Amino acid sequence: YFPSWDEVKEFVEGKKNLPSKSVVITIDDGHASLFDLAIPMINKYKVKATAFIITSKKAGTKYKDYKSDYINFQSHTHDMHKAGCTGGRGGLFRCISYANGIEDLKKSITILDSSDAIAYPFGDITDNSLKITKDVGFKVGVTIKYGRAKKGMDPLQLPRVRMLKDISLNGFIGLVK
Repeated sequence: YFPSWDEVKEFVEGKKNLPSKSVVITIDDGHASLFDLAIPMINKYKVKATAFIITSKKAGTKYKDYKSDYINFQSHTHDMHKAGCTGGRGGLFRCISYANGIEDLKKSITILDSSDAIAYPFGDITDNSLKITKDVGFKVGVTIKYGRAKKGMDPLQLPRVRMLKDISLNGFIGLVK
């Protein structure tokens, strides 16, 4: 079962149960492989997925040509997916001012016409980035922290099970079983 972000939020808030084999497929950044490889497979097999797009990059306009019932485009910020701070993994979102963070996320929301979900650049989260994310109206946020979403978790700090290029398919199946 491929739940919507609304359903995920309701699940972690304890307002809804999800089938035991629920999964949200996410793809970060909006690289060419998303458009050339992933989206054709998603549409062919009718599997729902979310692509987190950096809207200041080429994908921020290209995504419009790839809309379908199966791919959901969400924010990976407008222009904060870059280095610029100390601590954490060094992402700019860690130390951006409140006003600049709000402006950036509003641009992303306007371009994508959605504030359902955000993937934090580099997985970096601070109290300030969480406040910005909440104040612009995102329902859920995903990190790079390992794990599964569980009832009682903060919907703006959800973990994920990541499939990286050095993990075999069988290895990934073991992670999500």
